[in-house]
Amino acid sequence: MVSNEDITDSRGFLTCIALYSLLPNTSLVDILLEFGPEITSDPDVVRSLLARYGITDANPPRDVQVVETMTILARHATEGRTICDVGSLVRALSSFVRRHLSSHRTMI
Repeated sequence: MVSNEDITDSRGFLTCIALYSLLPNTSLVDILLEFGPEITSDPDVVRSLLARYGITDANPPRDVQVVETMTILARHATEGRTICDVGSLVRALSSFVRRHLSSHRTMI
């Protein structure tokens, strides 16, 4: 069993993800909501989670994915529900964008 202390560091989180069985229809937002702000406070942890959903340096998030994710999270926040650490999510998402844009700049 993984303890809360283990989950709060990146290695523990990766262990948690490896042990955590996602149901086939579990969305990225569902898991972000379930993990909450404590587990998602590290952008590297969030990047690992995004990779589980196919968002990687080779396959950066599409604009529609980002807008949909943030819209759903905003709706939950206005309803008073505890959501993930949005700052870490934004930093993780923007790290893909920066890498994606910088690779295009070298091509120009």
